[in-house]
Amino acid sequence: MKAFRAWRTEQRTPKRVSTLGEAEPVNETPDQHPRKHALLIGIDRYPLFPEKNQLTTCVADIELMAAVLRERFGFAPDRIRRLLNADATYDGICAAMAR
Repeated sequence: MKAFRAWRTEQRTPKRVSTLGEAEPVNETPDQHPRKHALLIGIDRYPLFPEKNQLTTCVADIELMAAVLRERFGFAPDRIRRLLNADATYDGICAAMAR
């Protein structure tokens, strides 16, 4: 089981290909890429859908993705914007993209 976990961790670690073609782990900090931005949109509740058709994990997925962007890809927390449920309108998305 330990070998599988080590393999899985290795497979999930982002890599950068060097000029020699060898892959090396990416260890980035927020300061290295100040121009990185993310807009994450999660909608669990749709006003016109009946309760049985509502989604349940989209907002939770956004929180997990934000953690991955911070911890694995070096995004600064203030560079990750979230639009959830009723805030994820056309106008809301356009305003978030304009920032």
